[in-house]
Amino acid sequence: MVSAIEDMGLAAAAFKVNEYTNRDTTTIIIRGFSRQLKNWWDNHLTYEERVVTLNHTKVDAQCNNIQDAIEALIHTIIVHFIGNPQEG
Repeated sequence: MVSAIEDMGLAAAAFKVNEYTNRDTTTIIIRGFSRQLKNWWDNHLTYEERVVTLNHTKVDAQCNNIQDAIEALIHTIIVHFIGNPQEG
């Protein structure tokens, strides 16, 4: 699972260099899910949770909304499969 997460980060960096939006990058990565990740995305998350992940934003220091769907996706995967990194 850790390898898959690392691969997502590398893919996201490559897409960013090629000027893909964060949301488009996330959508492309999700379409590439197979086996356990595909099952998790399709069957564990509700439609609303998938929409929230794809539309996730954060506010930067200048109070601008910045897309961070890929970060939200990776965080959600880590919490689901590995556990909360903040806990023990």
